[in-house]
Amino acid sequence: MWSALLVVNKLGIYASLIGCIGASFSIMVLFNNNEAMLRKVGRYGLKSVACGLLFVCMGLFLQVGLILQSGFMGMFDSGLLSFLWSTPVGEVMRVRLTGLLVAGLGFSLIILKISRAEKLLPFLLGGSVFLLAASFFVSGHISPLTPLPKIAIALHLMAVGFWIGSLLPLYWAVSEMENRDLAILLKRFGDMAMWLVGVLVIAGGYLIIELLGSPLNLFRSTYGGGLVLKISLVSVLLLLAARNRYALVPRIEEGQKESRDEFRVTLVFEIVFAAAILVTTAAITTFTGPP
Repeated sequence: MWSALLVVNKLGIYASLIGCIGASFSIMVLFNNNEAMLRKVGRYGLKSVACGLLFVCMGLFLQVGLILQSGFMGMFDSGLLSFLWSTPVGEVMRVRLTGLLVAGLGFSLIILKISRAEKLLPFLLGGSVFLLAASFFVSGHISPLTPLPKIAIALHLMAVGFWIGSLLPLYWAVSEMENRDLAILLKRFGDMAMWLVGVLVIAGGYLIIELLGSPLNLFRSTYGGGLVLKISLVSVLLLLAARNRYALVPRIEEGQKESRDEFRVTLVFEIVFAAAILVTTAAITTFTGPP
């Protein structure tokens, strides 16, 4: 039971962090001149922050419950909670909570339309992205490795967050923005996505070699099998994104209304596959590890 709850909790944490990173990216790069979309994405980011705070805090209690195996009330053992707070588990939690609170402040400024604080937004949102990515330096299978793999996981996470976390705001944009503005936005996102995918693939490939020693070990362990499934899902996601970029965006630029509907449907499929990737990641990091 505890392991299953930890998978659900990790899934919630991953989704929340990606939502915060994607909302920050959308605000700073995609919708910086569209006030209506800025406020909508700000609310999306703030909801991601609230969920993230809940799941991050719950993670500590679930760890205690897993260790003690003494039922629901065992989660609240004060002695073990205090001990875990002083370990890397607590360190990860503190970094994530700080990043989420900083992001929450930035999103709140946008929602409240406090114009005097506009100059603070890049520092707040950029700083929150850095903190959320840095939290993986001391967590999971990557924590014992040298600095270079830790930088790779941070870049990998940011690329995933910028891309996947922006899918929902893009869906709203396709539904609400005028055709000309939408075409410009989608072309800009597509150009940036090419760089993001490059970072994601290079960093991910490097991490596989660091964790497994050889790509051949993907087929020699349970952990490797989980990564093969994850890579397969990412490949489908890349194909869907390529269809959007090279088939649908040019047709939207030409003013074809049905292309907007097709784009929305493809985005829904991208979100579904992204969710499957997060579930797979949560499962393999809970139930198994590198050989």
